[in-house]
Amino acid sequence: MKKNKLIKKLNDLTGNEFEFLRLSSISVVTQKGNEKFVFNFIHAKEHAVSEENTELIVETIKKILQTKVKIEVNFDIVTFQKSGFLGKFKEYLECHPSLMTAISDKDIIVDDKVTPKKVSVSVPPYILDYANENKIDKQIKEFLLGNYSEEIEFSFLSDAKKEESLDDFAPDVGNLSSLEDSTSGRTIKVDDIRILCGKKIEELPSYIEDANKVGPVVICGTLTSFSSHTSQNDKKYCRMTIEDFTGSIGGMFFPRKDAIEKADSLKTGEQVLVKGELQADKRNEGGKVFFINDISLCSLPKDFKVNRMKMAVPEKYKFVFPQRFLEPIDERSLLSDFASIAPVPKELKQNEFCVFDLETTGLDPKTNKIVEIAGVRVKDGEIVETFSTLIDPEFPIPSESTKIHGITNDMVKGMPTLEQVLPDFYKFSFGTTLVAQNIGFDLSFIKHHGKPLNIYFDNPTQDTLTLAHKYLKGLTNYKLGTIAAHLGIPLTNAHRALDDTIATAQVFLKIMKR
Repeated sequence: MKKNKLIKKLNDLTGNEFEFLRLSSISVVTQKGNEKFVFNFIHAKEHAVSEENTELIVETIKKILQTKVKIEVNFDIVTFQKSGFLGKFKEYLECHPSLMTAISDKDIIVDDKVTPKKVSVSVPPYILDYANENKIDKQIKEFLLGNYSEEIEFSFLSDAKKEESLDDFAPDVGNLSSLEDSTSGRTIKVDDIRILCGKKIEELPSYIEDANKVGPVVICGTLTSFSSHTSQNDKKYCRMTIEDFTGSIGGMFFPRKDAIEKADSLKTGEQVLVKGELQADKRNEGGKVFFINDISLCSLPKDFKVNRMKMAVPEKYKFVFPQRFLEPIDERSLLSDFASIAPVPKELKQNEFCVFDLETTGLDPKTNKIVEIAGVRVKDGEIVETFSTLIDPEFPIPSESTKIHGITNDMVKGMPTLEQVLPDFYKFSFGTTLVAQNIGFDLSFIKHHGKPLNIYFDNPTQDTLTLAHKYLKGLTNYKLGTIAAHLGIPLTNAHRALDDTIATAQVFLKIMKR
């Protein structure tokens, strides 16, 4: 990004005298406490840079950057070598993950026997459409132009044999999921079992969240409520709620006469092991009733870890394809880029971040849906990729919500559903630290809606709201717009996910680099 901006400005100020130069890299060198910027240019064999022009380039760069720091420029001729090209090209293509997932080494075709040399990439038709829509061929040509002294032609080739069937795009949550611990199941081992009412329970108890099918059920947990009652026909029964590490369930127990006193001795807070039958509720269509037959007291394990069914990270993006981040070129952003060219802070260098934002139909994830999601991936202290899509919530968007974010029912018509989008976002954010403005809100939505898909966002997190309170004292408020304005960051389309996300990422980076 910095390279494209600088070379354009250099040519603007010198009447395009150095159009033949390509800026390959920029670095900061520190010697004896003094810093200097080192700019490495490449050029074609037929061009050379005189000493006088070298001085002109140095002075022009100083003028552009408005700096007195020492500037060093180097010029080189880089010839195309097929043997070393593949690794370098694949490394570049990592900024186009949707493209990378669709090709292998054999799909990259190099012809270095012709003049000019040619590079082609064979892709399925649907990827070719994606590449054309996003002008990826132009970006690859810029990469080749900026890394080699000679002219290299590039093209995509459509390979119909690679076309995927529509079935490949169907949600496939079940087949992609597996237990985190494959050596054990989803049961709980309890200790100190003491029979209270009924028979001895031999089976291992299952997780309460798995008790959703009609039939025999064995569970354990802590009594969170317990009460005794007498029916109209003078029959004693008990109502109780049992909670384990995964959820809670209500049940009814009809003790025999000789067990009434023992049943009445149960108290809230006691740990129990119970066996019974989950039956269809005849008075509530679709509902179920848990009738308990046997009760034992027990001790639940300490520091228990739930063995979750967890989705594997998808190999391919299926509905939302990340885009390479292209920042608009203007003088202010150019100066900002080079003002922060100093070594990237350790935390930014050692970690990757996914800054994200949601637009929703309301505030409660249990009763509301996501209508837009956006994320940007940050690597080495720079935004490198974007992820953005509207989402069909599959029910009407309340007018009150539309007034806030401007997203209408017509806008989400035909868009992918959250069940389709969330696996792609899981892939995009995997292995990163999640960052958001007031992250608790956004995180609650993706965690709540991810769980039924066996998607768990266990990433470490950072909150720009918390960081701003810590490092930016004295602001009138700590809304995103206020923080961004204080840091000189534009926010032109507030309450739309991608615009908020980019602004949040820029806020995060500025605070982290302070």
